[in-house]
Amino acid sequence: MHRAPADSKLRRRLAEKLRQSCLMLDDQLPPNAIRLGSTVTFEAEGESARTITVVHPSEIDAEEARISILAPVGLALFGLRPRQRSEWIAQDGRKRRAIILGVEGRA
Repeated sequence: MHRAPADSKLRRRLAEKLRQSCLMLDDQLPPNAIRLGSTVTFEAEGESARTITVVHPSEIDAEEARISILAPVGLALFGLRPRQRSEWIAQDGRKRRAIILGVEGRA
């Protein structure tokens, strides 16, 4: 079976994120760390602040700003806390940088 190049890139990004991660119980995570179900406000360079909810891929909804944890921005923000910065390559190929402004608990 042939895999699309985008699928390979996603797998590499996910593998890298997993290498940087450690296993923790949910109650061991800082309460303001971005996790599945978190609502996150961030500001990307050159843009206004934006608020999204990080969700399982089966729950995405662009109109409700529900973004997959496996999307480039979802992977880039996962595990971060307010005032931390992240960067990622957007689906359009541009390098994006952002600062986390706020994190609310699970949706």
